[in-house]
Amino acid sequence: MTNTFCIIGAGSFGLMTALHLRQKHKNANITIFDINKELSSSVNGGNGMLNYVLDIPITEVNKMFTIDLSHKFNNLEFYFIHIINQIFNNSNNRNLIQKIVKNNNKINCNKSSYYSHNFWNKIEDKLIQQNINIKDMTEIIDYKYSNNQIILISKNKEEYLCDKLILCTAGNLNLIKNKYYHKFIEIFSGYSSIVEVKNKPECFYYSNNIFITPYIKNQIKITLESEINSVNNNYYIDKNSSIYNKLSEQIKNNPEIQKLGFVSIKNIWRGSRAMTYDIIPFIEQIDRNVYLMTGGGYMGTHMAYNFSKWLVELIDKIPFSDLPIFNNKIFNPRLERLELIRKKYYVTTYFLIILIIIIIFCYKL
Repeated sequence: MTNTFCIIGAGSFGLMTALHLRQKHKNANITIFDINKELSSSVNGGNGMLNYVLDIPITEVNKMFTIDLSHKFNNLEFYFIHIINQIFNNSNNRNLIQKIVKNNNKINCNKSSYYSHNFWNKIEDKLIQQNINIKDMTEIIDYKYSNNQIILISKNKEEYLCDKLILCTAGNLNLIKNKYYHKFIEIFSGYSSIVEVKNKPECFYYSNNIFITPYIKNQIKITLESEINSVNNNYYIDKNSSIYNKLSEQIKNNPEIQKLGFVSIKNIWRGSRAMTYDIIPFIEQIDRNVYLMTGGGYMGTHMAYNFSKWLVELIDKIPFSDLPIFNNKIFNPRLERLELIRKKYYVTTYFLIILIIIIIFCYKL
């Protein structure tokens, strides 16, 4: 019997999952759905979530820390654990990412074609060559079951059948039926821009506080600033606004942009990305024959190859291969890893509260 797989999201996670699925399931029907017009190399690996800078100092995070109480009151727990984890485990998390990626801190175009513009620019051709279907401009908003099959429902009321559904997008939280998962994912927003330069690089890389991605002709896409806030849709920034002026000055004055030979700014927009406590994705079976991979944030593209491989192994119910060992522990790509982080901080918080109560009591005596 031929399996039918549907993948929601054509970012780096979705694309790599499709390729890994094809390796394991030669005759399966595989379809990728994405809301955008075409699979685009304008984002590092796909066109779903934005990819963000490799490091944000905690002082900057605190400076930008704002909460929209109408939306965020119930998720203060996430911010608390995420920021505390950034303070105490940021270095460990990034070292672990290097173990997962098996690459150096500084991306070298000559060492890996995975980071080259050409690799991702030709990804659509690879998918087509391997008989993977692409449904662009299709927003899947819900799913339901019909006997043993899953029915996908699009915004235009079209329906699609599949045996197994893979969600590689956290931007549409409506697709994550069980709200339990919201504790471990948050959607942050940030700014990106298309900039024309004289010397377009061959690969994407991080330098001088911006993430650079080759685009078309002599244009690059850059991601330059992140904030703690949520946003549901990508949107362009008004050229007459103070935000646009502030961001354009940051772009023009950035040493890396000047080195590449700044010519002009084509546009600036604000988009979103999914994030977990430890800035490392997780995979999980979240429903009957429904699987989720999300939470890589600005490092997602780097980890997409291995996480998509582990996701396919989870679907096929086989042991994970090549899990890295870090601090004498085998890395856990599943949600359980984040559950343990949450439990640790809860226990620590309770302990500190009890300790403070004891100190106050002893002081009064």
